Amino acid sequence: MTAAQKAREAFADQLKEVLRDAGNPSYTALERHSDSKLSTSRIGAVLNAEFIKPVTWEFVDTFLTACQLFAKSNGVAPARALYDRELWKRRHTILTGVLELLENEQGSAESAAFTVEPFPRRSGQALPVWRDQPSQLLAAQHQVVPFTGREGDLARLEEWRDGDGPVAAVTLLHGPGGRGKTRLAARLADSAGSRWKVWQAVRRSTSPMGATAPVLPALGNRNLLVIDYAERWPRQDLQTLLQRLAARPGDRLRVLLVARSAGTWWTSWQHDLRKLNWLTGTVELPPLSGRRTDAREEAFTAARDCFAAALGLSGPETVGRPPNLADDAFGLTLTIHMAALVAVDARLHGTTAPSDPVSLSQYLLEREYDYWAKLHEESPDVAIRPEIMAQAVYTATLTRALNYDTALEALTYARVDTPANLTTGRVLSDHAVCYPPPTPNTYLEPLYPDRLGEDFLALATPGYPPRPHLSTGWAEGTPAHLLGAATPDPAPPRPWTRDTLTILINTAERWPHIAKTQLYPLLKKHPELALYAGSTALATLAGFDTVDLTVLEAVEARFPDERHTDLDVGIAAITHRLARHRLATIHDPVIRALIQNQLEVRQADAGLHREALATNQEALQAWRDLARTNPAHQFRVAGTLHNLGIRLLALGRREDAVTATEEAVRIRRQLAKDNPAAHARDLGDSLNALGEVLAAVGRRQSALAATEEAIAVYRSLAENNAAHQFRIAGTLHNLGIRLSAVGRREDAVTAAEEALRIRRRLATDNPAAHAPDLAASLAS
Repeated sequence: MTAAQKAREAFADQLKEVLRDAGNPSYTALERHSDSKLSTSRIGAVLNAEFIKPVTWEFVDTFLTACQLFAKSNGVAPARALYDRELWKRRHTILTGVLELLENEQGSAESAAFTVEPFPRRSGQALPVWRDQPSQLLAAQHQVVPFTGREGDLARLEEWRDGDGPVAAVTLLHGPGGRGKTRLAARLADSAGSRWKVWQAVRRSTSPMGATAPVLPALGNRNLLVIDYAERWPRQDLQTLLQRLAARPGDRLRVLLVARSAGTWWTSWQHDLRKLNWLTGTVELPPLSGRRTDAREEAFTAARDCFAAALGLSGPETVGRPPNLADDAFGLTLTIHMAALVAVDARLHGTTAPSDPVSLSQYLLEREYDYWAKLHEESPDVAIRPEIMAQAVYTATLTRALNYDTALEALTYARVDTPANLTTGRVLSDHAVCYPPPTPNTYLEPLYPDRLGEDFLALATPGYPPRPHLSTGWAEGTPAHLLGAATPDPAPPRPWTRDTLTILINTAERWPHIAKTQLYPLLKKHPELALYAGSTALATLAGFDTVDLTVLEAVEARFPDERHTDLDVGIAAITHRLARHRLATIHDPVIRALIQNQLEVRQADAGLHREALATNQEALQAWRDLARTNPAHQFRVAGTLHNLGIRLLALGRREDAVTATEEAVRIRRQLAKDNPAAHARDLGDSLNALGEVLAAVGRRQSALAATEEAIAVYRSLAENNAAHQFRIAGTLHNLGIRLSAVGRREDAVTAAEEALRIRRRLATDNPAAHAPDLAASLAS
């Protein structure tokens, strides 16, 4: 967590104290009691610390007034000290100063590397190159085939966009590659009409946290934002984008995320979005039904006729349909379109069209190779031989578009064979002739559609039955070279590392030889690389039907001990896959309970609170059973109860959280009495947690007493071990909040000042570890 985010959370926690004191009014009630000066979305953003710039004083003052009015209307006597305007003005001034200071010092370190720009309007105008490079007709941006076959899905999304509902709503449109998600999103954008401003969000950097500040244009009153490849975005970037949009939503804000999967990354993120009062939804794009062969036939016929017109073939009705159109493989819109395109192109060239999906890809890729050869022989603009172009295309498919200098570096890493009489820059410019980038100053535009690009990687890599022109020994090990992992000492991650790993994992999911010959050896040798792929790629790897579990275990050994925003969901997915395997083969009850404890923590870190609660309860029952015959397991019972309180609080079950945490304190108190050296710190942790859950149910005096006892425990420990100073500081910070809640303002200031002194000293010694906590103390 960054220092600025820590400061935001500290300020939000203070506002939540006021909210609890007023009787926990809903956001809608606060909006009503503020005469609509406060919006529910803005309240949610502030209370969840999901704001970028400091909140205005007007917001704070109106929030306090609305809470007081709600309390009085419900017969609750508000604690006057919590609403002191002078105190809040000081807090607001400090928060503003801290955020401005951090922004000046850190520049754009917290900024996400993306832009928001007008959604591109697509053109179906035929291009001469299409006769030689027919795969270009499949690209969604050309709209060669009008939108057909998904009218019901489109109507559902249009209802979401235009219908009644909250101001801000986000929906995930998901399905496997080739099912037509991008085309459907483009049709939704086209159908929006003049009442809507339609945008797309584009990541401009391939690093996990880019250095370019987000650019938000002047939004309209009704805004539709499309984010393609949403699952590949670092979570912090997506979070930053939606935070900034939520602060200026207009009358209507609709965000359409487009992704291949709706796995744990989406389940986890939905929880955070709902806390911000975003309405969330999920639309799975189903396959074209095999039971309704007429739907597939209609899609084939429409595509065939459009491709025939684009390629100049008359009499398209004489081009027959594949006999296997009802097969599962043709549930993808892309596969049907590929079959139609190949059928038309084969008729033009007097050959027989294949019908199975692999052969369709092979046909189109060999036509690409023919195009490269023709350009080399006939065009002065292309000097490199087709086999060198194949290497550049392979590299581009793995890296995606890059700026000039980075693209040069990528070709060098990939060992692309540059002829002695040419430069690497010439390879880039020749590649751009074949695959023009949509924006200036970028190179190595990948082969589209994505699924065809993945098929090219697979067919070009040895391990599958050889394909003329395509399979090459050069591709053997190229992913490892591109990732700087072909030597015992791997190079630092490159700007393309995340995309390369993601695409390699996606390809390996459908092509087993890529998994066995490229991905698995790479990750066994350098498992730390997987951590650069991000959560969704890790979750995809964990979801392979026949994944090599030794690969997952090697990656697991490199997991960070602490939370990691960009990895938590993927870590939870791999931990769950391994736990499922281990629990099926291990019968020792102690080891089984430990596996469940580990899984619970990872699920909670990923925001999967319900799953974490269920896992915790299984582990708790196991430890209780063990402790009945062996009291030595009581400390495990207490630790699992401690976590249970945290899980219940996260799900809003406050009273149950108090019960669980009180039991944890009782057990740990006895354990610490018998063996202080082993259990005193655990007692302090549970007392601190008890203070939090008691405050959540409004038992302020009891919360204060628990927090004060936690301080005493930590001070005793710190007498012999200075490493406990950070716990003292954190609990003093909480103590200040508890004291303020009961009206002891001077004592609260004293506690906060001591926390500040300790954290300032700790941050001087270790800024990376303690600067965020220092920011929180400054903000409070």
